[in-house]
Amino acid sequence: MKKDFAFSLDTMLSHDKELTACCTAFEQHVIQLLETEKFALSADWYNLKFEDFIKTASLGPLTPSRLEALEASFTYAASEALELKKLMEATDKHMNHLLHEQMEEEAAEEKLDDKVLSNLQKKRAAIFKKRQEDQKRVK
Repeated sequence: MKKDFAFSLDTMLSHDKELTACCTAFEQHVIQLLETEKFALSADWYNLKFEDFIKTASLGPLTPSRLEALEASFTYAASEALELKKLMEATDKHMNHLLHEQMEEEAAEEKLDDKVLSNLQKKRAAIFKKRQEDQKRVK
């Protein structure tokens, strides 16, 4: 269980690094393509349609060839980013499931421990009561 969780955590971190690299690479490509120094991607840019991306990015007028190159680059990078995001969400869901299972196991163990403890307490109480009765008989 702990190994599976650690593996899932490593996987999540790996996907996050890949997503960051994908975003950085796309951002650098846009900077080179548009020959500009001022450009920053908005958060979750990959969830946008290309037309919306162009509007929110405030890129100014673009030549048809640059627009076409940008769209191709955007389409590829966005699909890669979305795939990584889906993998991260699936990994997160798996990790939540593992945590839930662990909590259920711990709760079941506590119940079992409570039953064992309760039985031990009953046995001790019975032994104590028997000793008291034996002591009364001896007196």
